[in-house]
This record gives sequence, structure tokens and C-alpha cells, in this order.
Amino acid sequence: MVLAPPRFSPVIGWMFLMGVWLYGVIAELERDPRIAEVYRGSGNLTAARPHAETAVAMARKAGQPYPLASALEHLGRLELEAGNLAAARPPLQEAIEIADRSKYAHQQVMARVVSTKVAIAAGDPREALRRADEAVALAQP
Repeated sequence: MVLAPPRFSPVIGWMFLMGVWLYGVIAELERDPRIAEVYRGSGNLTAARPHAETAVAMARKAGQPYPLASALEHLGRLELEAGNLAAARPPLQEAIEIADRSKYAHQQVMARVVSTKVAIAAGDPREALRRADEAVALAQP
């Protein structure tokens, strides 16, 4: 008795390949620090934090000021949304310093905007107004 090879179904083969591809995409996304913004946007701050911290670490290692300022600003925003005002201030201050040194106008403004929100949440109207004024001045053409 000779066994015949199983019949190949192109549909089953395609579904298998799509499953493998999708698994790879999901695994890659879980290693991507930008996924922090997806988690943050969905309200899952606990899942977002390690990815945001990874983004900061990767940007530090790369030695690129713009990605580092951006990653720090996102980490500060995450801490603000989590209600960790004291933890939000250091990354935002560092983001401002890096953006100012590098003359990255967008990050200069964005880090100050988030810092303004932290000051408002902390009940510090003087600091909020100072940061807001700085952001507006930097945003002028």
C-alpha cells in the first residue's frame, strides 16, 4: 500500500503563512519602543511604561538628541497621565535642556507644553504660566 501525499490547499497554505507573518509583526511591535504611545493612547499606562523607558534607553545609546528629547517628553507625558507628577518633571526638564541645546523647535515647544500641564496638575500656576509663555514664545515664527 502506497500512501499518497496529502493534498495541498493553497488557502490553508496562505492562512498558515499569514499567521506566521502576523505573529512576527506582533512580536516585533512588542520590541518596538514606539508601542508605548499605542498603549498610552489606549489608557494602558502600565504596559506603556516599560516601552517608554526602553525608548529613552535606546535613544541614549544611539546618542541622537532629537529622539532622546522626544522619548523623554513622551515618558514625562506618560508619568503625568499616570498621576506621577514628581516622576514627570525630571524627564521633561531633560527633554527641554536637550531640545534647547540642539535648537529642536518642535521638541522645545512640546516638552514645555507637557511641563505646563504638570505644573497645572500640581497646582503651581506661576510655573504653569512661565512654561506656557516659553512655549508660546518659541512657537512664534
